[in-house]
Parts: sequence; C-alpha cells; structure tokens
Amino acid sequence: MRKIFIIFIFAVFAVPLWAKGEEILILGRSSSTTETVPIYDSATARIFGRSFVLIGKSSAVRKNQFLTKSSTYVMQMFVQNIAAYDAIRVCTDSTPNADNALNAFDSQNVVAIRLDFVSYLNEGPQREFSDAFRANGIDTKDPAIAQFLSLVGENSVVPGDSLTIVIERNVGGNDVLLLENTKGMVGKIVGSLLARLITSLWIGRPSIDRQPDFARKLLCGM
Repeated sequence: MRKIFIIFIFAVFAVPLWAKGEEILILGRSSSTTETVPIYDSATARIFGRSFVLIGKSSAVRKNQFLTKSSTYVMQMFVQNIAAYDAIRVCTDSTPNADNALNAFDSQNVVAIRLDFVSYLNEGPQREFSDAFRANGIDTKDPAIAQFLSLVGENSVVPGDSLTIVIERNVGGNDVLLLENTKGMVGKIVGSLLARLITSLWIGRPSIDRQPDFARKLLCGM
C-alpha cells in the first residue's frame, strides 16, 4: 500500500503546468508600432478547436516603478464585441473609470491580452502581478490565482519575449484562461470570475492609481 501511495503522489505532482499546444492567438494586420512592437488591428483567438475573431481595442507601454521609469512591456487588448465594450463609458473627461472598465470586459465573451517585453526582467512579471493582486484585494493563495502566478513563473524575460492571455467567460459557470509563452507552451486555468480578476492587474482602481498614464492610454487612448 505504501508503495502505491508514493507512486500516486508522484504522479499528481509530476503533471506539468505547461504543455505544447496550438497557438492561442493568431495576430492579424499590423498598422503601427510602439517601442518597435507591432500593434495589431485584429486577432483570432483559438480555444480548443474553436475560433473567435477579436478586434484590437487599445495598447499602452508599461513602465517600471523605479526611478528610471523605463519601459517594461507593451500591452495590447483585444475584445470580441466592440459595440458592447464601447457602450460602457470607461473614461470620463479623459479619466479612467475602474468600475466601468471592469464591467466593459465583463460584457465580452472572449478577450485577449498580449504582453511584448521590451526590457530585461530578472524576476519576470510575477512580482509585479503579485503586488497588483494584493493591491486590488485579491488573495494570491486563491487556487486559480496561485496557478496563474505559477504559470507566469519567476524566470527572467528578455526583449522579444511575450506572454499571451486568452479568456473565455462563463463556460459552465467558470471562466477558462489560456496562457502562451514565447516558446509556444500553453497553460490552462479554470476558475470563477477569472476575466475580472486578471484584468484588474492593469485596470483595477489601485492599478490605475499606481500608473495613471498607462491606464489613460490603455482605456482612454490618450
């Protein structure tokens, strides 16, 4: 019995978080660049054999929080239903509204976020994400959030690396999140309200207060 028990435990913890999979976001036409990163007008999300056409809504450059304020990555947002998103007023007099911004994402069945890194990060984005979750009152020990942070990892990133996130909302009562890294490895997370929790990293109220210029560009286009 003891031997069987040990083998069972090993099998559970030996399951990899990442697996080689199909590309989850096929990028469309690029009409401009930011920090040498192409900005795309559209993309096609692929979720377990199904395809969803998305529109490139906005992009912004994320800065680090140190004295240098150097660029860290370019973030691009893609949404499925542009009319439903635009119907919710995410900005008032060029000021982002966090509650409305999160509600705008809630109006979408499928959303995608792409991060293109333009500088070196020794710890990767995990530390930034953990700090942002805590600032927004999100428990980093929540199973889905902990898995997300594990997938993001602590490995360093270099210019040219990318992280792609595709979320399908309300699938059997849960959101399904797929992540893809530069190597084409894909991770999957299933959890409640994942779309709102993950997007709060950048557009939750504390996140907006921390980097208002980033949020203004991402949400208000200014």
